[in-house]
This record gives sequence, structure tokens and C-alpha cells, in this order.
Amino acid sequence: RAFTPELYNARLTGRLITDSSSNHPAVAAAAMDKLVELGNRNYRVIQALLNAAQTGTPGALEPVGWIGDRRAISDLEHLFRQQKDGPLKRASFLALEALGAPYLERRETVCAWMPTSPDIDGRIVSEEWTRATQLDAFSTDSLSESAPHNMIAWVAHDTTHLYLALTCDFPDTLQAAIQTRDEASILQDCQIEWTLSPDGQIPYVFSVNPLGVVLDRHGENPNWDPRWQAAAGRTPGKLTVECAIPLAAFGLTPSELRPIRFNLAQILRTTGLRRWTWSVTYGSPDNPARYGDMAFSGAP
Repeated sequence: RAFTPELYNARLTGRLITDSSSNHPAVAAAAMDKLVELGNRNYRVIQALLNAAQTGTPGALEPVGWIGDRRAISDLEHLFRQQKDGPLKRASFLALEALGAPYLERRETVCAWMPTSPDIDGRIVSEEWTRATQLDAFSTDSLSESAPHNMIAWVAHDTTHLYLALTCDFPDTLQAAIQTRDEASILQDCQIEWTLSPDGQIPYVFSVNPLGVVLDRHGENPNWDPRWQAAAGRTPGKLTVECAIPLAAFGLTPSELRPIRFNLAQILRTTGLRRWTWSVTYGSPDNPARYGDMAFSGAP
């Protein structure tokens, strides 16, 4: 900027911000490109974009991420923390990520030691899960809005397995469609999905539909086929799922229970697919950088 100074033109910048939201793709793209060019020459353009976002144009934050000026991080963090949910929270998160900032308010939990393994039968017996860690406060995965229905999950482990359970409201009118293990179209079915990433890279994905049919994959590889247990149970208005996954299936050993990236989601197939999740990924459910952190407690 010091070598190519340019006077700030407030009227031109405002017009470009308006055009960047145009329904015409070519107009919007051209306006974005020009905003990035001007923002790399004058920081007041970035300030105008931040102000526009705060006053009702969250899409104005997209070029802020592309410009890459880290001086904007503080203002973006303020915007992110100000919002409980919605488009502005999502836009500020994406801009912060583009600038290399860490995930603010990343969720954290500690997976409890389970002295006695639970029966994996699709029925949550309180005595079996009383020592497990409870997870709650689920949100929509796109905009971080609070889930409108009840969801509670539990996680625990012993020396050989990770144990997972979830109970949630589930409409009696919804029926699972897939009845065959590892059928790819289960991704378009109602399901509960656990995602684990010990190294923060390609996630291990374990899915169970309301019929107890499972899908497992390592990233995009559907041929990865570990041996694990899952069961689902339904009562009026409720769905319950239990799982037991060998630690070795996702690269852990009893002597090396290091923290992992972890997420959990309920996916409903209604007029479209809706996803409620423990750690909001803002539309990137296979991106471990947007998962929560889960550590493991040791045996007493």
C-alpha cells in the first residue's frame, strides 16, 4: 500500500459493495474483484466493508478475507462474538478463517473413563451411562442457531473402545430409507453421524440411521470397513442410538490416548437435509479444523 497509495473514494466503494450482492453473477464477481484490488491499496475500503457487514450486508466480509490484511482480525473477532448466530456470525467466521485466525469459541470436552462397557442395544439405561460425559447445546450447522428440539449425547471410553450414545426428538412420520450397510445413499438419509480426526486431517466418519444401518468411511473412501457396533431404538417421538468403536479403528492405542478433533451431528431428511451439530462447521462437516477438541481422561 505504501508503494501504490490511492485516494479513498467512498461513493465508488459503496456502489461496489452494493453491486457485490447483485443477483447477476458477473456483476457481483466484478465488484468483488474491484473491492479486493482497492482494499489492497487503502485500508479504509476494508473499514467500509466491515461497517457494511455490521449494518446488514454480511456478504461484505467475503472480500475482507480475500484481501488478507490481518489488521482486520480484531474487528472480525468483535463481530463474531457479538452475534449469537446467523449470517453475520457465519461470515465473520469465514473471514477470520481466511485470515488464518484460530476458531473462536471452539468447543471442548473430556471423554470420561467407563469402568464397565454398556450394552449396545439402542436403549440408554442411566446406570450404564452415568459416568459418561454429557454433550448438549446443539446448533444448526450452517448458521449456528440453537436446535429447536431436544438432543443429548454421551461419550466415554475404556482401554479398547470409544462409546457413544445419543437421544433426540424424532418425528414419528419420518422413516429411514436405507437398509443395507455402507450404501452410499445413506448420506441422503436420516442419520446420526460421528466424525473423529486424531491428526486434524482426514476424518473418520461413522453414521447410523434409525434402522441401525451403518456407514463408515475415511474421508471419501467408502471401502474403509472397521468392525464396530451400533444399535438404534425408537419410541414415540424419540430416537436413541448407541455405538462402540474400537480405538484402533481411528488410530489410537490405550497407551496413547491423545486429544482428537471430534464432532457429532443429527441429520434429518425432510423437504431437504437439515443438520444439527455439536461443533458448528458452517457447512463443511468434513473439515476437522472446524470440529471441537476432545481429550480423554485416564483410568482412576
